[in-house]
Amino acid sequence: MLWLLKYSLLAFALPLTSAADLKGSLGSLGISASFPGDSSYSSASAAYNRRFTIAPAAVVYPKTPQDISKVITIGASQGLKVVARSGGHSYIANSLGGRNGSIIVDLKNFSKVTVNSAQSIAVVEAGNRLGDVATALANSGRAIPHGTCAYVGIGGHAAYGGFGFTSRMWGLTVDTVQAYNLVLANGTIARVTNQNDPALFWVRPFRWSIFTTFDGYL
Repeated sequence: MLWLLKYSLLAFALPLTSAADLKGSLGSLGISASFPGDSSYSSASAAYNRRFTIAPAAVVYPKTPQDISKVITIGASQGLKVVARSGGHSYIANSLGGRNGSIIVDLKNFSKVTVNSAQSIAVVEAGNRLGDVATALANSGRAIPHGTCAYVGIGGHAAYGGFGFTSRMWGLTVDTVQAYNLVLANGTIARVTNQNDPALFWVRPFRWSIFTTFDGYL
């Protein structure tokens, strides 16, 4: 089962600048975003585990890897941590940065699943939920190993594990991944496989990158 993690990325925190600077910089990109004080901010920044209340500097909704690269560059220049959110299912609110002041890259616009049955490959974007992926694959008579909660995001699931009912036979979700499409912490967009960069592929570089799509073997 072959999958491609297409965009992942983190930038690292430096000294914080003003909210106005950040809003102006992100606004210039033409990327949809929610900031403190906006009517959409409360729902955009709500943690899955409501025991946590975290205030991101912004929640952005990019549509392309190039958008993500620009957001990372702005975050680095303004001293802000940049964190990817696929489904937002982290019980300790890591998809909101785990603390106040991060830029959250919400991947909900990365929602395509493309199945190539002839090559037994699926290309899955990181904003999908497990239920979306399972349905899309089933429509082509295919499946992969994954967990049982349909609303969990495929991003974190496919990056670090993915245990489910079929795992004793098929392994973990991550075992199906053959390639990742990433945005690295310096803004570089890269496609990583075991063949072209085995060190980066096997280290699972998601503390230093945002993956947007993965190729998975079916």
